[in-house]
Amino acid sequence: MNNSKIFNPNRPELAPYGLTCELWKPQPLPRFDRHNEIEINFFPKHGASYLISNRIIDIPPNRLVMFWALTPHKTMTFPGKEEYYVCTIPLTSFLSWKVDENMQHKLLHGEVLVAANEMTAEYDRHLLQMWHNNLSDDTHTMQETIMLEMKARLKRFAMEYEQLEKNREQSYSNENGKRFFLKMQISCHVSLCSSHRISINR
Repeated sequence: MNNSKIFNPNRPELAPYGLTCELWKPQPLPRFDRHNEIEINFFPKHGASYLISNRIIDIPPNRLVMFWALTPHKTMTFPGKEEYYVCTIPLTSFLSWKVDENMQHKLLHGEVLVAANEMTAEYDRHLLQMWHNNLSDDTHTMQETIMLEMKARLKRFAMEYEQLEKNREQSYSNENGKRFFLKMQISCHVSLCSSHRISINR
């Protein structure tokens, strides 16, 4: 863990991180963090609990987690001691990609988007490790390449999310659809409209 990043409690509020993909030490943040970027997290072995706005959210491992980091957020508890990935994408860059209107709307309205399953976990782990290694190369060409790869991954994320929503709608129309709908609603995204704890099951 020698190269893992540690939160600086003295960093100015709203200070940008820029385009990053870093390994962070699993420790609770001493205060809320806010920055006008899209943040992507990935916990390789164990999940974590987050306090995002007014909700405690239990995140499982091996899934991409994405939210608008202007929302006050802080890590709280970690079952394990493994480093986890944090990527930040400047909001202006994310909006210019025009990834998906539905995804963009949900993120900018305070929702936390979580990959629905672990099917892409190995692929995501490989991408994140590559981005982490390559972003040490500060050349324009390398950053441009990584941004293209990030854009492509988020487009795939949006496609998977759209398919899940279609499945939810179809299941909701069935006799037992309401129960399935509620389960998938929790698994697929977390809305920040009320104050309670959400556990996202694998």
